[in-house]
This record gives sequence, structure tokens and C-alpha cells, in this order.
Amino acid sequence: MSGDPQSALAVLASHPRYVDILKDVLPHLPEARILAVSERLEGLAEAGGLAAYLTDQINVEDYAGLIVCSGWEPGELNWGAKFRNVGKPVLVIEHGTLLVYNGEARYRNWLGCGSVSTCWGVQGKRIFEQYGCPGSQLQITGAPELDRLYGKTPKRDGVPSAIFAGATWPISWREKSISSWDVLRKNHVGFELYYKLHPVEKESPERFTLETFGADGILHGNIADILPNFNVLITTCSSVMIHASAIGMPVVYLRNDLDGFNQEVEQFMHICSHPTEITSAVEKAMEEGVKDSNAAALWVEKTAYRFDGQRGKAVADFAQKVTIQGSSP
Repeated sequence: MSGDPQSALAVLASHPRYVDILKDVLPHLPEARILAVSERLEGLAEAGGLAAYLTDQINVEDYAGLIVCSGWEPGELNWGAKFRNVGKPVLVIEHGTLLVYNGEARYRNWLGCGSVSTCWGVQGKRIFEQYGCPGSQLQITGAPELDRLYGKTPKRDGVPSAIFAGATWPISWREKSISSWDVLRKNHVGFELYYKLHPVEKESPERFTLETFGADGILHGNIADILPNFNVLITTCSSVMIHASAIGMPVVYLRNDLDGFNQEVEQFMHICSHPTEITSAVEKAMEEGVKDSNAAALWVEKTAYRFDGQRGKAVADFAQKVTIQGSSP
């Protein structure tokens, strides 16, 4: 199959999380320009009317460029190299922003896959620069999936409920999440408690059952689609904090050893320094709400640029600029 080299874009998503991100972007790109997608996943065609699959038979010369959502997955690295080797631009769409610099090696290779990358906000861009990514190859666009939350608010009526989004890495954060969850599920009274699986966790692993895990519900899918059904978010240092703060939802932060970050979010989040404090922290968040709404709004602007329901379009416009039009950031 071949397409118009002036308008056809190849799209690769190797994980369901990336498919979900692209669903917020592709409706803003003309359907005729999106002609390829990874055949490993289902559901993306619904977002963009896709006409072909990205396979070994695809000729990269037929496309203006490639869009991916990760800078380290093998599939993205492989196809990114194929496109760049023939002078075709590769755009990496940031699928979850960085809040702290932790030295993880994979981020140093982020632009080894792409020619340019989007960033949610100025904070994420600065951290990518710490990893060695040239600022000239990074474009702040905001977070496309926050568009789903625009105009939404936290749950106000009915039985109070909290959603717990645990960490999967680093190990120390994961251990603190598990310890805090164990205390909370045994001691919570007066509110429902739900556990949100991280996208990298399996959809329905055997250990995540209501009986063994002690939750009122086990949730998966995109956090942006379910967050407004709750009163409080409980999490560690994660980009889901931005989702909650954007809609005015109080956050209980499982505090880690991140001094600069901690000082910033302590202005408006409820802090849990030890698992034994988790129940009282959630109860306080339920009662008091966001500690400082103005500080929360400023932090959302810093980490996700704008919350206006137009970030998917902003990424799509940038994709056209750097691939079809061949412009630099």
C-alpha cells in the first residue's frame, strides 16, 4: 500500500496505554493522513478511521513521518530508526509527564527514537533537558488526555469514595504504596475504597480480586475517564496528581524522599509520610478538600501547560507542523 507522501502519517502504538493517548489526538488530524497503526492492538481505528497496518511490508518512503508514544519500546525504536534513516521525522508524544529527575536510563534515550518530542509542561521539559535531551527538540503542548476532564469536577454527592493509584516503580515507592494500601483497606470507615491498576499491570491478575485485595472495586482503564466518580485521589509521585488537581480534587500524597517536589506540593496536597497516617490523611482530605486552590492551579499550569480542552488539537497541530510541513519546533 502507498499513500500521498505529502500527507500520510504512520502511527505506532505498542501498548494499550499509548492507544488511549492517541485517541485524544487523532480526531484532530484529517483521517486521510493517518494511514498506518500497529497491528498488535485493537481500538485505535475507531479514533482515526485508519486504513492500514504498520508491518514489514510498509514502505517508509510513502509517509511524511511517524508518530509514536514512547521513546524506549523496541517497536518504536526499530521503526523510529527506519524513518530517520531515510530523513523522515519521528514525533514522540509524551504519554505521562516527568515530575522529578530520578536518573532512570531509559529517559536518556528518549530522543534516540524520535526527532522531536512533545512535553506536557515546562517542568517536564526541564527534566528531559536534565537527561540530556536538547531543548530545541522538545515542544510544550499540554496533556491531551486532560481534555476528557475539562469542565468536570470531583464527586460531590452520595457515599464518599476514594481512588488509590499505587506506584509500580521505583521499588521503594511500590513498597510504600502496598504498605499504605494494606493499612487503609483494613481501617477505612465511612467511605468506599477503590484500587486503580497501573497501565503496566495486567488487566485482571489473580491477586487483584475483591476478596484478597480488600477493595470495594478494582479499576483499570484511563484514569481520566473514571476520576470524576470519586472524592479523593491517593497516590505517590505520579502524573495522575495533575489530573486530580486540574479538576479541584484533593490529593493524598504518599510522601517520598523528594525534598524539592515535596515542598511544592505540600502547599495544596494532603501529605502521608508513613503508612500509619494514611487513614487520617484520607479522612482529612474528604473533610477539607484542596488545601490551596490557587497553588494547585499554578502547579497544573507548570506541569501541564494549559487546561482548556484543546490539548489534543495542540498536539495534532504540532504533529502536522513537524511531519507534513517539515518545520522544527
